[in-house]
Amino acid sequence: MKKRKRENADDTKQIEDYMKQIEDDTKQNRILQKGEVIP
Repeated sequence: MKKRKRENADDTKQIEDYMKQIEDDTKQNRILQKGEVIP
């Protein structure tokens, strides 16, 4: 059970990193498209 919980925590961390990466990419795309950051 402990190992499974740890794996879930790792998965959650990976998902958070992935979502942040998408967010960063989206901001980057907005900069490229508009020439400025849109919050």
